[in-house]
Amino acid sequence: EGALELTDTPHGGATFTLQLPGAAGDMTRIDSHSFDADDNISDISLELLSAPIEEATAPLSPHGLRVLIVDDNPDIRSLMRRLLSMRYDVVEAVDGHDGLRKAAETAPDLILSDVSMPGMDGFEFCRQIKANQSTSTIPVLLVTARHGATAAVKGFAHGADDYITKPFSPQELIARVDAHIRIRRLTVALIRAEKQASLGAMSAGIAHQILNPVSVVLNAIGPLKRAVNGLQNAENVEKHLQRSEKMLT
Repeated sequence: EGALELTDTPHGGATFTLQLPGAAGDMTRIDSHSFDADDNISDISLELLSAPIEEATAPLSPHGLRVLIVDDNPDIRSLMRRLLSMRYDVVEAVDGHDGLRKAAETAPDLILSDVSMPGMDGFEFCRQIKANQSTSTIPVLLVTARHGATAAVKGFAHGADDYITKPFSPQELIARVDAHIRIRRLTVALIRAEKQASLGAMSAGIAHQILNPVSVVLNAIGPLKRAVNGLQNAENVEKHLQRSEKMLT
């Protein structure tokens, strides 16, 4: 018979060791893996799933869109990078503090963040991202093994744009990332269009304010011409008025 051993890890979580009898009846250790408290076997087994269908792995656009992955588990980071790197530029951060630095440095189009991380959890990380004016518009998708409405509500209360529960399928992860990036690009385009429209209206207002005094002067030249008729040196005055009229028009 085989044996399954469970031991605690120094920083929390557990290590599973599976042993099966060899040809001579000796117990042979064939696999071992450590899991954090917020992970489960299904999370790691996602690495064994086949890649998404070919259409889904094609680049979304040629503009170098960037996704920041924030997770203290290197296996999960590696899995997400493998799933997303064919479509996006991927940047990785090992915890919340590192994530804040990377977000400021790289200006990602979307952030995927684990919830249970040492030092700064995903909720606080998300809150700080949304509180910073330079990063507040970046979509944040929280990823966690915590199930139930309470955890999701807490995530949304801290500003999360979406909440993905482990274990997730590769297709679901890619679909959610694609959707939120499309929404953000549309939002950015609308904001730029609104700014351009506002700038155009302001320019028109400034031009109107400048042209009003000019119109007054131009309208006054005619009466002035008539008024100087009969005056001494009227010819010289007429020349000055004509010169001024040409300059204003």
